[in-house]
Amino acid sequence: MNANSVAVTDPPHPTETSERIKTITLDHMTYGKFLTYQLAFGFMTRVILYPSEVLRTRLQIQRMGSVYQSGMDAFIKVYRTEGIRGYYGGFLVHQYQTLSGTLYISVYESVRHSIHGQTSYLVCQAASGLAASLASQTIQLPVTNITQFLQLRGVSKGPSGIISAERPLGMGDLVFRNVVAFIWRTRGLRGFFRGLVPTILLFGSTSVLFWVNYDIIYGTVDNLVDLRNDYIPRDLILRSASGAASGVIGNFVVTPLDAVRSNTQVYGIGVREAVAHLVKQDGVYWVSKGVGPWVLRGGLFGGVLSVGYEIVKRLSVKDEYKPLIIW
Repeated sequence: MNANSVAVTDPPHPTETSERIKTITLDHMTYGKFLTYQLAFGFMTRVILYPSEVLRTRLQIQRMGSVYQSGMDAFIKVYRTEGIRGYYGGFLVHQYQTLSGTLYISVYESVRHSIHGQTSYLVCQAASGLAASLASQTIQLPVTNITQFLQLRGVSKGPSGIISAERPLGMGDLVFRNVVAFIWRTRGLRGFFRGLVPTILLFGSTSVLFWVNYDIIYGTVDNLVDLRNDYIPRDLILRSASGAASGVIGNFVVTPLDAVRSNTQVYGIGVREAVAHLVKQDGVYWVSKGVGPWVLRGGLFGGVLSVGYEIVKRLSVKDEYKPLIIW
């Protein structure tokens, strides 16, 4: 070889130069695998969490205590009068949201990837969560408006003083066809997007609160908890606990917004009218309507989302990065 020539070598393999990967990004994953696994995970998550949404809706639409005294009371009465099917009213329609959930995660990862390093980490998380929520809720809202009615199916089998939103609407049985026809006939196309403002405020706030609190809590417990064992997936356990805590905090804070959203969508009224209706109906206690199932959903969703999301990312990692992944 000529003494003046420069030797050309292949770039080093990631495992030869890189430290263990703490946060998995789009650069580390096969995108097709990521979307496929995310769709499957989204469906399973909604199977687990959907009953809490049904209970929350019923509690928020009723006059305080007229049908259900608490979340547990609602759980028991629904089972007694409707069986397991009562927890899944409108579930098949709701599964459209699996697609919007996948869009949410895709936008979140894309925005975070684009602005990472250009601002502080918490601002990056907040901006990514907000952008993801805005994108997903825009296509999800029509389905949510339909599902809100389907979640009331079977309530007339309960005690007297039932939720006033059902029979006075004049839509007949609460089935998909009747609900869609009713919304179109009485509210037009705008009816499918009823509650847009409170929905964006609700889920935008929830998303920002979740991702910001998630990182703060995870960073704290990661430094405090010494759980070193080759047979225990320490990182996934800590992320699941952090996600659950963050979900509880976020949902508790925005409970009043959720009550307003549910009433605007079911009763077909504006935000001011919804607040006035809630105050007239339940006084100052309206701010806590449905708080039990809503906070429970936040904890379950946060815990399942965070650990499931991290598993999905780990399953989607490119082969060259697999030895560097922390479980």
